[in-house]
Amino acid sequence: MLVNFALGSGRGIAPGEVVRVHGAENTKPLFVEVCRCVWRAGGHVIQAYGPADDEDFKLSRDFYELASEAQLQFFPEHYERGILEQSDHALVIYSQTDPHVLRDIAPEQILRHNESFMPAIEWEMAKEGEGRFSWTIGLYGTEAMAAEAELSIEQYWDQIIAACYLDEPDPLTRWRETEARLTDRARRLGELEIDRLHVEGEDVDLWLTLGEKRRWLGGGGRNIPSFEVFTTPDWRGTEGRISFSEPLYEYGSLIKGIELEFRDGRVASAREE
Repeated sequence: MLVNFALGSGRGIAPGEVVRVHGAENTKPLFVEVCRCVWRAGGHVIQAYGPADDEDFKLSRDFYELASEAQLQFFPEHYERGILEQSDHALVIYSQTDPHVLRDIAPEQILRHNESFMPAIEWEMAKEGEGRFSWTIGLYGTEAMAAEAELSIEQYWDQIIAACYLDEPDPLTRWRETEARLTDRARRLGELEIDRLHVEGEDVDLWLTLGEKRRWLGGGGRNIPSFEVFTTPDWRGTEGRISFSEPLYEYGSLIKGIELEFRDGRVASAREE
C-alpha cells in the first residue's frame, strides 16, 4: 500500500525509481518488507535506518544535551543535496519508543537545529512542486504509543489496521476509491466562490479568510491513513476563538486544553492546562 499506492501521489513507484526509506530499528519488520516491496516493483532503495530511543539508549536526547551551538546549526549540505537529487520518493515509517524522550530539552535548542535543515525542506518542496518527487508517512505502533492512547498494543494495531483498510480483501482498491472521492470533494470546493469560512460549535467560533489564489487539496497518499480535504487560509483574516479537545505532543511534552483567541490574524491570547 505504501509503495504501490501512496508514493507517486496514488500511482505507486515505477521501475528504476529511487526510494529513500526512513525507519528506526524498532520498525524492522515493516522496514524490511517495504524494502522488499520496492525491489519487487523494480525500484532502488537508499536506506535511512537508525537506532531507536529506548530504555538503554536515547541518542536523540544525547545530541541536545551534548551539542554546542555550532553543532546545533550544522547542516550537511552536500549530503542532503546529493540524497535528494538521487531520490524520486521518500517513505517514512513513523514510530516512537519513548514519546517523552525530549521532555525538558529547551524548545529553543530544538528549533535552532530544525531551522538549520530548512534548505533541505525548501529543496524538497521545490522538487515536489515540479512533479519530480513524492513522499508518504506510515505508522508503526509501539507499546509506548499504545500506552499514551490508553490501549493495549493489540488494540492499537487493530486501530491502525482498520484505519488503513488492511482488514479488507483489497486495500489498494479501497484506497483508490477513497482517493477519487477526496479529489472530487476538493475539486467541487475549489469551484465554489468562497470568501470566508465560519467554523462554529461548542468549542469554536472562528472566521477564516481563504484569499484569492487559495486551492483546496485532498488525498495524494502523503499520509497513511489520511482522509483530509484542506486549504491554506490567509492568516490576516483569522478572527475568533478555538479550543482543542485532543492533546498535542510537541518536543517530548504532552500539551492539553489549548485555547486560542485571534484578532486581525494574530493570536491575542493563549492558554493550556
